[in-house]
Amino acid sequence: MNKYLKPVCIVIMILGPLHTVLAQDDDREELKHHHLILTIGHSHIPSGSSVGGGNDLILIPTWGFSYEYIFSERLALGLKSDLEVSNYIITDENDAEVERENPFSTSLILSYNPIEGLGIFTGPGVEFEKEENYFIYTIGISYEFEIGNYWDLSPELGYEIKGGHTGAISFGLSVGKRFGKVRSN
Repeated sequence: MNKYLKPVCIVIMILGPLHTVLAQDDDREELKHHHLILTIGHSHIPSGSSVGGGNDLILIPTWGFSYEYIFSERLALGLKSDLEVSNYIITDENDAEVERENPFSTSLILSYNPIEGLGIFTGPGVEFEKEENYFIYTIGISYEFEIGNYWDLSPELGYEIKGGHTGAISFGLSVGKRFGKVRSN
C-alpha cells in the first residue's frame, strides 16, 4: 500500500487544480482539440550498463507515440508512450542488477504552455517489461515549431524516474498533427 501512496498523491496534485485552469478563457482564434505525435529519440541511463559490459555511455534508441486532448492554448492532457529498442542493465533499490529488455512505458501527461511554442510536461506512468514493471514519473520540456496546415515539429528533452531508483534522460524530435473540429472564439 505504501508503494502506491506517493504516485496517487502526485496524480491528485496534478489533476486537482485542473478545473481552475480549464475555466480560464482561451484567446486563440482557432483551436483543434486533438493532437497526435510521433517521436524518435534516444535515452541515456546514467546508472545503466550495456548487456555484456563495455560501454560507459548507454544511449538507447526510442520510438514514441502520444495523444493529447487540447483544452486551451495553454493546457493539454494526454497519453505518452515510448518503446526503448535495446537491452541494458540497471541496479535496483536492493543493489541487484536487473536486465531490462525493450521496455515499453506509458504515462498520463499534463502539458502546460507558458508562452507560445514552449511546452512543459509532467506525469506518472508505468514502464512494462517482461521481468518487472516499474512506476515511472516523467518531466520534460519541448518547443513546438508550426510547419503549416496544423503540422508541427518539436525537439524535446525529458527526465524519467524509473521505480524510484533509476533515472533516464531522453531527447527526441517529434512530428505532430492537430485535427478535429475548429473552435472559434
